[in-house]
Amino acid sequence: GMFLVFTTVLGAVGLYNLEYSRRESFLESKQLAHIAAHDPLTGIANRKAFDERLQDAWALCKHGAQPLLVALFDGDCFTASNDTYGHRAGARCLRVGAPSIESACKRSGARVAGYGGEDFVMLLPDCKLKEGKRLIESVREQVQLLNIEHRESSAARTVTVSAGLARVKPATTERSPQGLLQLADEALYCAKQRGRNRVVV
Repeated sequence: GMFLVFTTVLGAVGLYNLEYSRRESFLESKQLAHIAAHDPLTGIANRKAFDERLQDAWALCKHGAQPLLVALFDGDCFTASNDTYGHRAGARCLRVGAPSIESACKRSGARVAGYGGEDFVMLLPDCKLKEGKRLIESVREQVQLLNIEHRESSAARTVTVSAGLARVKPATTERSPQGLLQLADEALYCAKQRGRNRVVV
């Protein structure tokens, strides 16, 4: 009887330790996956995660014959801001600005990610152009309302962003997902050329 009790307790302890180890390993793998897919400074998705989402959204919109919109955001005169206020202030600006961009993006299905440096990208599957532009305008306004000082900007006395918005229908276009990003980048360039702190489609 004592032997049975001892082996039962030993088995229970062994099973508990095995289950605990499995759960710990699972949580560690989830944490590592989260770290790999998010920018450590801003906490939003990184370029790698966005590229994967773009491919998935492209396939879904192509299958459903739906439009796909992409918007690129760039901080206006951000290099001048870093030169004037220092890189620490620039990093703070990104930490504050990124969540504002993400919170302004309340539309279901929309995704925001860092795109490198002070650039951000937003993915809007199955979205009408008018709705998409209204959302991007609200993001631009939200950033300006943060009222972060930027005396060296040619657009305003506070930190602002310019945005380029592009729309295609994957089912009917010859462009690739990268081609859609190129269109958004061209629109962003136009926004910069027209005086910054604006959205160009």
